[in-house]
Amino acid sequence: MRSDEHAWNALIERHQHIIDAVCRRYRFRAEDAADVSQTVWMKAIDNLDRIRDLRAMPGWIKTTATRAAWTLLRSRDRLTLLDVSEDNSADWSPLAPAPCSSEVDARMLNAARRAAVRDGLAELTESHRALLSLLVADPPITYQQISDQLGLPMGSIGPTRARCVRKLAATPSIRALELGRGDHVSAADAA
Repeated sequence: MRSDEHAWNALIERHQHIIDAVCRRYRFRAEDAADVSQTVWMKAIDNLDRIRDLRAMPGWIKTTATRAAWTLLRSRDRLTLLDVSEDNSADWSPLAPAPCSSEVDARMLNAARRAAVRDGLAELTESHRALLSLLVADPPITYQQISDQLGLPMGSIGPTRARCVRKLAATPSIRALELGRGDHVSAADAA
């Protein structure tokens, strides 16, 4: 068992730089890079018995990391629109003072919000996800550009957005978040 742990740690040490390079290419924040890394290593555990040639491992890790990065990007669909309180400051360091409990609570709440929105968006149709994604694009794009991309009349974008937000708010993941917080996700949160 100890030798398995040692071998696993050596595998991670030898190949983590590949995942890190993929995450740098996508300019992921530390928590997103950690999600991608965790996904890759979990898939590695699931597929370890299928690996026949260890020389193929770096290519497999790069491909899996790239797919995990794309999955993360698609699942977020620009989720920052609902997390207006998100703090994008420098990552916590073991040399920095430990965050106070209110900061930890705020981070946990933000993480729960992001997860709920990610799950809620996954329940919407592709066209609704696409519209919400375009509405929060950075840099912002015009209604004309959204109309051209999605084939929607410009006058229907606002009402369709309102329907999308209502459907998102009605998803089980968002409703569960509401029950836990005692409040609700409003259209203002989603704008």
